[in-house]
Amino acid sequence: MKKLTNMFVRARRALPLQIVVLILIIGVISCTDKSWPDEEDIASSSSGGILNISSGSVLDNSSSSGDSGSSSGSSSSGTGGPSSSSSAEALPIANLPVKFNEVFIASNWVELYNPADTAFNLRGYALINHAEGNLWFFDNATIQPRGYLTVFLSGTNAVRGDSIHLPFQLSRMGGDLYLMNSQREIADHIEYPAETLPTLSFSKNITTGQWALCRPTPNSQNSNECYNGQASVPTGLPPSGHYASGHSFILPAESSNGTIRCETNGNAPTANSPFQSGHQFNLTATTVLRCAQFRAGALPSEAIMRTYIIGRLPSLPIVSIAVDPWRMFDAPNQALYRSSTGNLNCGGGGGGFYTDSIVPIHLDFFESNADHKWSHGAEIKIHGGCSRMHPKKSVIIS
Repeated sequence: MKKLTNMFVRARRALPLQIVVLILIIGVISCTDKSWPDEEDIASSSSGGILNISSGSVLDNSSSSGDSGSSSGSSSSGTGGPSSSSSAEALPIANLPVKFNEVFIASNWVELYNPADTAFNLRGYALINHAEGNLWFFDNATIQPRGYLTVFLSGTNAVRGDSIHLPFQLSRMGGDLYLMNSQREIADHIEYPAETLPTLSFSKNITTGQWALCRPTPNSQNSNECYNGQASVPTGLPPSGHYASGHSFILPAESSNGTIRCETNGNAPTANSPFQSGHQFNLTATTVLRCAQFRAGALPSEAIMRTYIIGRLPSLPIVSIAVDPWRMFDAPNQALYRSSTGNLNCGGGGGGFYTDSIVPIHLDFFESNADHKWSHGAEIKIHGGCSRMHPKKSVIIS
């Protein structure tokens, strides 16, 4: 009822009263005329099923997630069928082995782990997306001893080989997931945070046992490469632009936000980059700076770029590109401007000339008279056919 009251308040601000009342009536009906599926409901279905339920007080109880395992395991999958949803009384917590182990928002999957020494069948279990009020029932999905099962919340209702796809998705803003057994007991609950970086999952650190942002490891032991959030983007650096007679400045001092580290050779900054907080630059020639902030236990910040144009004021627009020179010119069989054999015949030669190698870059764009407009990360690759053999090459930047 509390949820419906909140819904009424939000809707009342944006909709006429008559429409709000109608929505409220429909919501009350959907919360009451429901019953939990029995074994016959699940057994009679041959395909995955999704239900819409009221969150209400059904999911007021929760339990802490279990420990992740120390070995990988295989899994076989199956799907269950639709049924009517549960009533709105609070549910007990079950002491069951299967637990949530990892959530990866960017790829819309969640991983379950069975820490027991025997296989576990999820028949009759339901995975519940609390934010959308949806359940999905398993039929004959088995998690092997100390094994894993990755379930894709891809928005499609399908089973593809050993892959189970559910017809709803994870929220980029964070949310709650519940695993419930056929006795309406909560087997596990996880509250996952908003997406921080598309390269990290929310999982249990195998060393500390704490939930953290880690490198994703679907269907395998969790990573111990984990981070306590991400350092903030550096601030306080002079803006990109034109400086007629040179430019001097000091990198912002180390603070609770971390240490700023910079590169001037085009490379992305690392924890070992030579120029750090407190360093004084005395620029007498055009310089491109790439900087990031580093904080103990945290993922480094996104890198930023500064282009300081020293001397004559350019009249034409400028695209300033920062790129790892080794990846661009020197890496064997990968560099975009290097052929591994020296054979410049059209269509031959190997190496980066004739591959689809992609190199990460950072761009600064200036309108005429060095009017800086924007800065953005991107990727660059060689484009074209026989033109790849020429010193000047066509490229695609995306």
